[in-house]
Order: sequence, then C-alpha cells, then structure tokens
Amino acid sequence: MKLNDHLEKIPYFLAIARLGSFQAATLELHLTQPSLSKSMRILEDCLETKLFHRHSKGVSLTPEGEVLYREGLKLIQQADGITRELANPKDPFADTLRIGTYDSMLIYFWSSFLKKFSKRHPALRFEIKTMRSRDVQKAIEEDELDFAFIISPKPTKNLELIKLEQDQFRFFESTLKNKAYSSLEEAPLIFMEQSFGAIKEDFEAIKSLLIRGKSESRKIYSVSSLESVKELCLNGLGVGVLPGFVAAHEVKANRLKAVPLSKTKIDRGFGQHDLSIIYKKQWVSSPTIQDLVVQMQAHSWNS
Repeated sequence: MKLNDHLEKIPYFLAIARLGSFQAATLELHLTQPSLSKSMRILEDCLETKLFHRHSKGVSLTPEGEVLYREGLKLIQQADGITRELANPKDPFADTLRIGTYDSMLIYFWSSFLKKFSKRHPALRFEIKTMRSRDVQKAIEEDELDFAFIISPKPTKNLELIKLEQDQFRFFESTLKNKAYSSLEEAPLIFMEQSFGAIKEDFEAIKSLLIRGKSESRKIYSVSSLESVKELCLNGLGVGVLPGFVAAHEVKANRLKAVPLSKTKIDRGFGQHDLSIIYKKQWVSSPTIQDLVVQMQAHSWNS
C-alpha cells in the first residue's frame, strides 16, 4: 500500500501529534478511540514504521513520526492554499489573510492599523502569529503565512521585499521627577538582549563602554521583552535601550525622553534596522495584498 491511498488519515495523525493524546484527538475529531486507533495502525502498516511512542501520559512522536508531522503539515497547508485559490481565483486572500510579525510590531502597529484596514475589507478575516523575524520569514517561505511585517528580512528570489521605515536603538529615560537614581552616570541600564540580533557584538561593546570607569557600579537589568524594558523605564528604574518605534508613543506623550547616556555619537542612535514587508512574489497581483501594501505605505509613523 502507498501513503497516497491513506491521505485522509493525515489530519488524524496531525491532531494526535499536536495534542499528544489519542483521547484528546478523539474529542476534537469527533471519532471513537477504536476507529482512530485502527486508522493509525493502518497508517503505520502502510509506512512500515512506528509513528508514536506510547506512554502513560499519552504519546510522543518517533523520529519517523517527526518527519511525517513536518511534511504532513506542509501537505495540509498546500491543500488549504489550493482550496482558497479555487474559491477566489482572482484573489486567494479575499477571505483570510495569515499575517506574521513580532510582538512589538503587533502592539505598536497592527493593533491600530487593522482598525482602519478592516473597514476597507469588512469580510476579511485575519490570523496573526508573532515570532522572531527569522522564523516569520521561514514561515512565509514554507507557505505557513501569507504576509509579514518584520525586521530586516533577507532578500530571496521568491519573496517580494518592501522597506517601509528604518529604525534604530536609542537610550530613553522616564520624565518622572522622582526616579530610582540621582544621575545618568549611575542610572541602571535596562535592555532585552535578544532584541539586538545581528548587532549583539556591537551592543556588548556599548555596554562595556557604559559600565566602565565612574559607572562600574551601574546596575544591569536584562529582561525578556521590549515591553518590560519600557515599563521599567517608565517607572523611573533606569535608562531603557529601545527602538525608536517602540518608544515613540511615550515620547510623544512626554512620558519618555531620549538621553545622552554615553556622551558619544551612539546617543544619536545605533543598530539601524529596516521595518519591512515580505510576501511571495506569486501573490503580487492579489488586490488584497496590493491594497494592504498601499495602506501600510501611507501609514503615518508619527501618529
């Protein structure tokens, strides 16, 4: 027997793998456990390999199961894409648009932009996933996402890449009068190490510059999100290292201000990076994609 003869069992397999349990999968799929177990036995016999390790708490995938899970996901996603394109041959995104971005962009861009864009496309449904920019780009290339707005994507022959803005990191402090430090020379430094990406080594040099000499006792707060950096900074606990885009709203509201922490040119900004759109070149003629790009290009970055 061939796998082609049992493709209808792939969604069952994916559900079990995702949920880690036959019992949980039966509830989601509305199947009886004997029926689901029989389907998986047939699939394993067809492939002549074990797909699951069975244990007291459920199941986990064998190495062969990991392969089928990865490729099975692609197969289902491709089938979904074909279905969408057949339903809307002139615009496969007229019904649903899968968007990839990162957390800060979701908060500071998409949350306000989609209010306006949704009015232009009231029937359009959005699915938004947040992850690291490199993971978003991989998801676009593997057809897991349709459109992305991320930091400095790598150009490839299959992707349309449009730069919208350039951003950079700067030092910011709260405008509160009563802060937890008395001067910039002793202000704690607050940052998210993962946010520096390709400029991590540059930031390490900057950090060394800021903690040597008179400021050897400067405290360091390394946190897990840019939102945490901003929140600690707003509460006067130290100087935050933030992209200008993330700090812009609070600067406009006079709650944060850029400060000359290093007394060097890096105070004017460092770690320049592009805020860019990417999507597959095959979708360049989609009316939905075209309008999304136009509206994003017209967006006021100072609002």
